[in-house]
Amino acid sequence: MGPLVLKNIKKTYLAREGVRVVLGGIDLSIPAGQFVVILGPSGCGKTTLLKIVAGLVTPDDDHYTLTIDGRSIKGPSPERNIVFQAYTSFPWLTALENVRFGLQFMNLPKTEQYKRAEAYLGQVGLKDFRDDFPRDLSGGQQQRVAIARTLAAEPEIILMDEPFASLDAQTRETMQADLVDIWERTGRTILFVTHDIAEAAFLGERVLVLSRMPARVIYECDTERELEKKIIERMAADPSQYEALSEIESLAGANASQISVRHRGDWVRQQPEFLALTQRLKQAISAGIVS
Repeated sequence: MGPLVLKNIKKTYLAREGVRVVLGGIDLSIPAGQFVVILGPSGCGKTTLLKIVAGLVTPDDDHYTLTIDGRSIKGPSPERNIVFQAYTSFPWLTALENVRFGLQFMNLPKTEQYKRAEAYLGQVGLKDFRDDFPRDLSGGQQQRVAIARTLAAEPEIILMDEPFASLDAQTRETMQADLVDIWERTGRTILFVTHDIAEAAFLGERVLVLSRMPARVIYECDTERELEKKIIERMAADPSQYEALSEIESLAGANASQISVRHRGDWVRQQPEFLALTQRLKQAISAGIVS
């Protein structure tokens, strides 16, 4: 699959106080397989941007580009699936049937539907909960079901709108680590929206900060360069850090020179580079709010 390309994406709405300009001209190019986090203050237009990529909202009638692999996005499509903040499971269906639900409309044999649903339910760690109903699952497990349902459709792009916002802190961090693992194994393109700075720093391979409305991209960073590479370089240059570096290699399952975003775990959160990155992102957001 080719890149997701957005050029001159603008969106205005009619509000009680008049015309509200939400997006002031967004330009992005996202290569296939990249994990991109859109970060910004609440109400800055992040969700609107995600809905435009999903095909649920149309940009203003202006000269713009919105394509995947050169194909224009004209509306919703199975190649782009979205996971919302609210749990979207059907309460009368089991976890397995919830994951299978969308597959019924994909012209797949029933045996293939169940096979694929079970496989993706296993990928999110819920193989043993296949016959449980949503009411019997925790919030984190319900959101795993929603993610499994999205993965089962095998979209080219997964869109996520603050999917962990309503979870408790511990479950949220667990889900973040699980999502990085799923991304590593599936190779899907992920566009993830959040206003949580630490979440953005941990999850994103690339983090984009939006300003307040009318939103524009005001800051961008490559987190592998800012985290993994800086962490490993610091430790490799300090003999006293040899034991700590060996422990990280063990946790990441890779040699220091090979550790990347795809090996990211809780060990990253404990490093000074992680705190430094969150501070830079916070400063970027603050600058965008007051500008």
